[in-house]
Amino acid sequence: MAVQLPVFQTQSADFEYTIELDNINTLVRLTYNVRSGFWKMNLSVNGNTLYNIKLVKNFPLLKQNKALFPYLPGDFFVLKISDESEEDFNYDNFGTVWGLVYVTAAEYEAWREANGL
Repeated sequence: MAVQLPVFQTQSADFEYTIELDNINTLVRLTYNVRSGFWKMNLSVNGNTLYNIKLVKNFPLLKQNKALFPYLPGDFFVLKISDESEEDFNYDNFGTVWGLVYVTAAEYEAWREANGL
C-alpha cells in the first residue's frame, strides 16, 4: 500500500526523519536547493546511502538507481495530492498540493505497465 511521507517544508528547507517502508527502517533527508529551485532527497538503509535524488513530479525517483540502491523494493513519486491549486511543483506547495509517496514493488510494476516504461 502506498505511503505518503511527511513533509515539513514550513519549518525548514532541510529536514530528515526515519520511517518504516516495506518493513525497512529508512532515513529520509529532504533539502531544497534555493539557487537551482528544486528539492532533493537522500535515502539511507543500514548505512547504505543514496545521495542527491532530484525530486521530479510524476516519475519514479529510484528508477535510474535500482542497481546502486537495491535496499527498498518499491519506489518514490512526487504526486499531486490536492486539487486546490493548479500550480506546478515548487517549494511552497510541497506537502500540501504535491506530496512524496512511496509505492510498493507491485504498485510500481502496475504503474510501469500502465505507462509503458
